Amino acid sequence: MYESLLFLNSVEEIHLKSSNSALGGNLVTSYVVQVEMTEDAKHSRKIFNEEVKRLSRALKDRNILLKDVGVTETSYELITKDSDGQRDTWQIIQRFGFEDPSCVPEILNDAYSRGDIGLLPRCGVAHLKSTTRKGVKQNRRLFCFLPLPIHIHFPSHVNGHFALDYETRRNLWKDENGGYNTVWNNCLMKHIIAPCYCSLLLKNRDFHIAEGPITNSILSQYSSLLPDLSTKDGVYMTILCKAIYERIGKKNLAVLPVRWPGNEGRHLWIGPGGMDEPTWKMWIDMGWDGSLGTNGILGYFDSLHIQIAEPPESSAPGYRSMSLMVASSVKTEQKKRKRAEIVRDILVASGFLLINCPMSIAGNFESAQVKVQAVSPDAVLSFYASYAQPHGLCRLQGLPKPLEETLFKDVETLTLVVAYCTGCDNYKNRLFGLPFLLTADGYLRCFEQEAIKYEPYFNEIVPHIQDQFFNYQIFHTLKLAVTTDIQLSKAFTVEEFAKALPALLPPEMFKAREEPVRIETLKAILKEKDLRWLARLWKFLYSCQKKLETEGNSRKASESMKNIVLPLLDWCLLPVNFRQQEYLFPIQKSRGVIKLPEMVVVQRTLISCLQKIGIPQPLFTYFPVDTDSIHMYYQILGNMDDASSVVLALAEVLKHGAIETKLSSHECGELCRYLVKSLEIWKGTADSINTIKQLPIFTTMYDKQVALSNSRVYVIPSNIPKIDMESWTAVQGIIFLKSSEELSELLKFLGCVSLNETEVYCSYIFQHFELLSQPGQKVHLGYVKDNLLSRLTTKPYYKEKPEHQREREQECNALLESLQTLAFIPTDDGSYVCASEFFDNQNEVFELMQEPVDFPPAPFDSPEWNDFLKKCGMISAVNQTMFCDYACQVEQKAQEVIDEKLTKQSRTLVKHLFSRDDINNTSFMNKVKSIRFVEPYTLGTFNRDLHDGCRMKNRSGQNMFIAFGNSITPENCDLVWTVQNILPTLDVPYYQRSEIYANLDIQEKPKPENVAKHIQRLCTKWAPEPHKLRPYAEFMALVLRKCYTLLKSMVRDDTSGILTDLKNTACIFDLQHCLLVQPRQVVLRWKPDKEIIPYLIRSPDELGEFIEFLKLLGSTLEKATIDQYSMVLEMIHDKVKDNELHANEKEAVCKATRSFFKLLKQSKEPVALQRELFLPGTDGKLHRSSEIIVNNDFLLGQRVEQFDKTFLIDLKEECDMSISEFELELLIKKLPASYQPEFLTSVVRELMDESFTEEDLNFVKMMQRKLQSDEMKEGIMRIAWHGVKENEKENERRITEAIEGLQNIQFIGVNIIRTFLVHKGSRINGSERNRHFHIKVELVDGKKCCKIFVGSKATESYNEHAMRIFYYKISQAVSYFTENIIPQSSFSYLEHIIQCNEHMIDQLLEMHGIKPIQCFQNLQRQFRPNPGQFVPLNLHHLLKQDILLLKIGDYVALEIDDPADNISTFTENETRGSPGDDDEGIERSSMHPTYILVKIIGILDEDKGPTIATYKIEDGNGVKTVSAALLYAFHRTVTNVEDVDAILEADDTKRNPTVTLDEAKCEIRQTLLDTWKLREDIRKKFIKRLLLRWHPDKNLDNSQTATEATKYIFEVIDKLSKGISLEEQLPYTTHSSSTDSSSNYAGAYYSYISQRARKHQEAQQCFQENYARNRENVDERRRRDFIKSFSVVSRNPQPGEGRRWLRQAEWDLKSVINDGLDGNWPSPEWACFKCYQAAKKALKGAQYARDSNSVTGKELNDMVGIFQTPELRDWVRELQRLLTSPSYMQYPTDHHQPMIPHEDFSDEIARRAQVLSQNVTDWCKRYIG
Repeated sequence: MYESLLFLNSVEEIHLKSSNSALGGNLVTSYVVQVEMTEDAKHSRKIFNEEVKRLSRALKDRNILLKDVGVTETSYELITKDSDGQRDTWQIIQRFGFEDPSCVPEILNDAYSRGDIGLLPRCGVAHLKSTTRKGVKQNRRLFCFLPLPIHIHFPSHVNGHFALDYETRRNLWKDENGGYNTVWNNCLMKHIIAPCYCSLLLKNRDFHIAEGPITNSILSQYSSLLPDLSTKDGVYMTILCKAIYERIGKKNLAVLPVRWPGNEGRHLWIGPGGMDEPTWKMWIDMGWDGSLGTNGILGYFDSLHIQIAEPPESSAPGYRSMSLMVASSVKTEQKKRKRAEIVRDILVASGFLLINCPMSIAGNFESAQVKVQAVSPDAVLSFYASYAQPHGLCRLQGLPKPLEETLFKDVETLTLVVAYCTGCDNYKNRLFGLPFLLTADGYLRCFEQEAIKYEPYFNEIVPHIQDQFFNYQIFHTLKLAVTTDIQLSKAFTVEEFAKALPALLPPEMFKAREEPVRIETLKAILKEKDLRWLARLWKFLYSCQKKLETEGNSRKASESMKNIVLPLLDWCLLPVNFRQQEYLFPIQKSRGVIKLPEMVVVQRTLISCLQKIGIPQPLFTYFPVDTDSIHMYYQILGNMDDASSVVLALAEVLKHGAIETKLSSHECGELCRYLVKSLEIWKGTADSINTIKQLPIFTTMYDKQVALSNSRVYVIPSNIPKIDMESWTAVQGIIFLKSSEELSELLKFLGCVSLNETEVYCSYIFQHFELLSQPGQKVHLGYVKDNLLSRLTTKPYYKEKPEHQREREQECNALLESLQTLAFIPTDDGSYVCASEFFDNQNEVFELMQEPVDFPPAPFDSPEWNDFLKKCGMISAVNQTMFCDYACQVEQKAQEVIDEKLTKQSRTLVKHLFSRDDINNTSFMNKVKSIRFVEPYTLGTFNRDLHDGCRMKNRSGQNMFIAFGNSITPENCDLVWTVQNILPTLDVPYYQRSEIYANLDIQEKPKPENVAKHIQRLCTKWAPEPHKLRPYAEFMALVLRKCYTLLKSMVRDDTSGILTDLKNTACIFDLQHCLLVQPRQVVLRWKPDKEIIPYLIRSPDELGEFIEFLKLLGSTLEKATIDQYSMVLEMIHDKVKDNELHANEKEAVCKATRSFFKLLKQSKEPVALQRELFLPGTDGKLHRSSEIIVNNDFLLGQRVEQFDKTFLIDLKEECDMSISEFELELLIKKLPASYQPEFLTSVVRELMDESFTEEDLNFVKMMQRKLQSDEMKEGIMRIAWHGVKENEKENERRITEAIEGLQNIQFIGVNIIRTFLVHKGSRINGSERNRHFHIKVELVDGKKCCKIFVGSKATESYNEHAMRIFYYKISQAVSYFTENIIPQSSFSYLEHIIQCNEHMIDQLLEMHGIKPIQCFQNLQRQFRPNPGQFVPLNLHHLLKQDILLLKIGDYVALEIDDPADNISTFTENETRGSPGDDDEGIERSSMHPTYILVKIIGILDEDKGPTIATYKIEDGNGVKTVSAALLYAFHRTVTNVEDVDAILEADDTKRNPTVTLDEAKCEIRQTLLDTWKLREDIRKKFIKRLLLRWHPDKNLDNSQTATEATKYIFEVIDKLSKGISLEEQLPYTTHSSSTDSSSNYAGAYYSYISQRARKHQEAQQCFQENYARNRENVDERRRRDFIKSFSVVSRNPQPGEGRRWLRQAEWDLKSVINDGLDGNWPSPEWACFKCYQAAKKALKGAQYARDSNSVTGKELNDMVGIFQTPELRDWVRELQRLLTSPSYMQYPTDHHQPMIPHEDFSDEIARRAQVLSQNVTDWCKRYIG
């Protein structure tokens, strides 16, 4: 009963009464329950109820829809008390309305609107906070304001305005068909009760936050508020529970308690979606003192007790559960705690967010498909990975630090956490950055990729780097293996130990020392008396060896041992007993420590010997017996079985001093025999020879024991005389040993040399012959001469074996070599010299070339000594070097004077040369052939008279001797005597002649290049004075013919360049005139009368056989060339210089000039001259052609009499040429530009006196109209095409563009024309004249314009001749401004059509046989509209402003841009005005809109009228849907043209009937009514069209109606903008008070379009007049002109599109400026790229503004080609040259390695590029306008 008051708003007390029979049946109160509320609570409930009533009435009255009912919510506390003394406290939450209108199903909205449902979207929940009832189970119910008999397993009572069943009204409506009642209950549960209950959860959360620490019981009560989805309370309650969890997840409500780190009992709150801004704010308000992380940090449900299993009490320490292993040394207090609790406490203390709720709640979230997270190893790893992050929640800070100072405190705790984390599959890959690394020094660290630690073994041998080793427990807990987990751990190898060792032991004491280290030193450093460190070290080495063996390296133990100790070889770590002391030897000397065996009888003497010597022996004192360490130590020592070890031990002993112990001869012999037997074993030991030599164990021939070091040791034969050998030994330090067969191998290995007799003398005695006494020298020399040499040179009588013969010969050769170097012949000064110092006196060459002192003295000059001395080396033959020296001596002497002795020496040497055996030796001949020692051939008399030849003279004036090289035999003398030496007749064996000549470079036949050079030298000498050749003319002609004959046979063409010099040499000899000329001065087979002697002649008759050869030299055949005549003029100029020509020279000049211009006239193409051109002037001199002036205007020529310049002679009078001024001008233009004379018209300017007034002359108007007429343009095009071959025709675009040049010609009438001439700014005196017309060309805005001034009396006073001149000049101007498209042959036709009436041009051209233009006829037949083309500006006035219903297939204009659309909204005073106002709009209206041609392919909403209809169009880029406001039909007369009718609409041959004002208003009214249903932007488009359609300036023939219609447009717009009926009258102030944007736009636009309307009208009038003047074929011409407007042959400027490109260019430049505000760009190449793009886009815009049909060019240089402004071209070329190309600024591939674009571009380049790009953009902006 007490629960009935929870949701009743007006009942606060209930009395239960019953009839009491004891009281006479009166009612007696048996139970009372009442409500107690605070005033605030009552007030809250009251406000809520009033709002509910207000909204209920609105729903009932249909003022609002059900979905539009907003949320109203209240919360208050209510207490119920009953008469039994029980008291309950309730938290009540009531709610009304929907948060989101879209959540209300449409079926409920419909049912509500029909009245089928009258329920309200209201609910409430009641939560029992406290009660005094004990032992009474609280049952939860559903309420419909009063309790329903429906008990639920829900945490609180639930109230709602439910749909109940019709019968009992005690249950919720159930409908299997899903009717609106079921939908209502579902919606109430999901969208009203669920949010209401969530508010209850938040209230409880806030209550607990305010109360302080939360106990476990409070947490349990709070957790019970979260409903259980597993209960079976029916479908509705399931929907409610799911909705609650879904809302918590969606809104991320912070209703889940999280343990507060470090504060027992306190909790934080978080939502299932993690941290967000509201949650962080709440934490801060709660006093959160930790780091503020980022949003999205999750909380995790605590499932550790499930994941971490506890081991049974009897389990061993190694028990594992989920990879968890706990060491056996767990502390007592931790044994009492469960593992999960330990891990949980550490995670909470570290800042890990653990949600303190049962896992069943996590299951509820998952059932509701709300994602939540339970704690997992993966989450823990991710959490600790945020350790180093600036906004992480991890509280573990300050690492590295001792473990006991961290949150983990001890190893066991850390091990538990780490073991838990190993439950993640990839935990090893995620350890980096985690604070789980515990090292052997007890410090906790983070795992780092750069600091990989060693496995925890043998760390005690490096006590100073314990921080580099893993802790043993952590290493095994992580289950690391150095072989697989190389990114986390590594093995501690010998190499690593060697790196760490210098920090433990001083390297200067223990490394790389020759002296061993005392063991006491190591004890002092390590502070160990027993030195266990040494044993651990060797055990470590042993373990490394075993590891290698177990890893599969099946190598020998010794090899693995060597690799193990390799890094430690230089370290003194080997304990050794040496000289009764304990030492540490370097490990690399371990083989030199010998383990001597026990005394064995066989080796007793040897062991005794070694012990006496004192070799190093092992020291086992510091090794435990039978351990791994001693085993490793034992392996690396040496033993006696290894003789190399014994040698190393002996070397170690010798390093510390010589062996002082006296050894017996027996011991020495035993040791020598040991060394001999084991020689193969120890001989490879380092420095073994030096070691053995230092041992005093060798016996000499005198039985003395000595060491062999520092001595040369020899074993010699016994038969060698021993005279003087003892003193020799004392002086030279040589030891002679007994020869012993037993020790021969050892002595040989030690370097002891065994010598035979020859070796003794050659290598020893002869080498030190000066040590012998004179008797000794005699004895030894006599022994060698009489015995040894005789024996070696005499063959034995028996057959000698080959090997013995070779040995004997070798000995003999060695002995002879020694004798040849032995000085035994006495000289006058008492010294001795070798036999090789003397020459054989029996040789003829030596006899002539050497001095007497060079021969042997007596008695050695006798014949009996000759053979002996030859064997001893006496010089007996002339070698190659000697011969060359002798020849050089002759050459040098010949430079001074040549006498008979020298001539004899020369002839003797030449004779000796050809008798030598080595005459064919190439290298020898190469040396000889260049020496000038040969007596030359004697020339004949004529030869010497013509040329002295190429001989050189000596100082005495005699002809020098010559060399063989490059000389020629005497039979070819006449062909080359001026360029080559001529040899005498040589006595050479015939069979060897060719080979010898080739080796000596002697030429049997002359080379063609030498013959050519011979001709050049010979002719060059006589060319200046050919008349002196008269006595030798015949011989000269003969010599040249011989040369021509040879060259003709050997030179077929001039590809080798042999004849190059001859072409420029006067090598053609005219015997008749005794004249030498150059080949180019000869014309073959030419007529005699055409000769210009001596400059240009015909070929001599005697040279007829050499015509082809002369052609190769440059002579021409039958006809002279233009270059030859220019050569004649040049030769005459070079002869006379600046002097005046005499009569003969003038005759030659005139003849050459006449022929020059005649050939120039015959040439169809421009000519290229190979020399300077000189032309005759009127002053009688020759001048450079570029310095002379041609009088190309007779009239001007008469006016420059006082002009001080040289003119070209009159070719008609002086040269008898028939040539006009025009023809002469054309001929001169064929010359190269640098050779062209200046024309008088280009040198002198005719200027017009400005003192005139313009007059309106009919003749001027007629000429202007004629020149600009279509008939004239078409006529010029016909003439341009006439007479041109089909394959040479220009393209249509070029011709059409050239015709546009006529627009730049203007006729002006004036009263008087007086002109004068100016040269270089100076007025020419006496040049003033009155003229009837004057043509002036000037530059206007970068374009050339022509103004033709015509005098007022010109046509009256002109005679026929004057008019011809006038029309001729006009024709020249037309030809110039149409880019000379008219051929010269057709120029007269141009004059004719300019003279006749324009309507007669067609007939005149047909009369002359000039056909009509075929290109436009074909264009009409082939015309197919191309969607996307720009509509030309000259057709804009033909676009209908009427809104028509278009048809599918029509071609119309689509507006894509109009500057009028961007007009700012003006105030009333600025924008509103009467029709005709035109203030600021004049200048703005010059900006034309932009249209493109499109095709209609579909119509939408056709039935709604033309205004509402929308169209599908094809614009060339695809299909689009556009409004009718953007489409314009064409209005023009075109009929019967295929594919054009779809474009051109209407027929205006007759004037449109005048539209009345009422009809206009009706049309305007309906259009605006339809328009007002559309979007504002489309509405403005229609308003714009109406205003332009009815503008008075566009409707001059019906201006009054147009004015009234325009006013009516404004009136309707104002009414519609204010929502006023069109039938009502507007107040006077309506216009000024209107604020509607459409109204304002209409006013502003009207001001803008005034000039546009006038321009349309003017264009329309001009259009009508253009066709009214000539009424023939009007329709055909209109159709043709319309097609031409869309063709590529017509210019189509589009300034609107140009401005669009220009805007982007300006923004690109602004970007460049912003990037480099301080003048420095971070990426100059990017700034340059932007500058390049800006210039390119600006030029593209200018191209569009000029002609959208000719927008071309990828590079800047290509794009600027169509503009003629020099300044612009200079900017663009410099920018292109500076930046190259876009790819050059972007990609490294265009740069030389290793450069990149950033390194090739600098700030200076970027600044210059910015300036140039800005200049280009500014110019384009001015051009576009």
